[in-house]
Amino acid sequence: MRIDNIDIYHLPKWLEGIFEDIESLCHKTLKKESEAYRKILNQTDDLLEKYRVISTIVDGDKINESLELSVEEAEALSRFCHLESDRKDMETIQIYLMGAKHMWELMELLKLAK
Repeated sequence: MRIDNIDIYHLPKWLEGIFEDIESLCHKTLKKESEAYRKILNQTDDLLEKYRVISTIVDGDKINESLELSVEEAEALSRFCHLESDRKDMETIQIYLMGAKHMWELMELLKLAK
C-alpha cells in the first residue's frame, strides 16, 4: 500500500487504531495541562445540561417538526457552537504539536537532527 492511496474515508484498520490512540492521548493531555480546555468542556457540558434542545441538535436525534428557539436558547446554541469551534481548534493544534514532537524524536533516532 502506498501512502498516496490512503484517505480519511478508507483507512486501514491498523491506522484507524493509531489515530484513535493519538486522539485519546490528545484529549488526556489537554484535560491534564490546559485550564482553558477544561473550562471549555465544563461550559459545553453546562449548556448541554441546561438546554436539552442543544443536545437534540448536536446528537443527531430525529427532529420531526420545526424547532422554535427562544432568544435565550438561540444565544446558548450560538455560545455552544463557538465553544465547540474553540475546542476543536485546541485539539488540532495539540495533535499538530504531538506530531511535530514525534517527528523530531524520529529524526533524532535516525541521527538526522542535531
